Amino acid sequence: MVECDLAKVEVAGSNPVSRSRNCEPLKKGLFYSMKAKFALLGCLVLLVGVGWSKTPAYQRAEILAIQPRSNSSAVHKLTDAPPPSSEADYDITVKIGDKDYVGRYRHASDYVPSNWEVGKTVEGRVGQHKHRIYLKDLSGHEVAIPIIRRQEETAR
Repeated sequence: MVECDLAKVEVAGSNPVSRSRNCEPLKKGLFYSMKAKFALLGCLVLLVGVGWSKTPAYQRAEILAIQPRSNSSAVHKLTDAPPPSSEADYDITVKIGDKDYVGRYRHASDYVPSNWEVGKTVEGRVGQHKHRIYLKDLSGHEVAIPIIRRQEETAR
């Protein structure tokens, strides 16, 4: 039985039993809202758990080519467009599974991780939505590279 903390009022026809009946809607409302809160919390925990349980699967990624890209642009020379960025761009061709991917690697300085060399194999994967490839650098960190072209494995 739940006790309600009500002030004792001397009113005709008023007794503690009749006043305690007014707590029933509160008790039900509190119970149902707590039930809803626990259900919501359970769903949230379940969704977070499912999201964290998916660890990306890495595959062997063979680096087939690393081509530096020129930042000079004819458009810049002919118009008042802002000059191109000073970032270094590289087209990196990688074989993951049975496909070759060409990705555009961009870095603020002229730097390519030292474990990325033509003919070497690194850990890599294709992103969930197939718009990026992810390659691990020497320290084991993932580097996201946007895919600019994909093709079936070429004969070598």
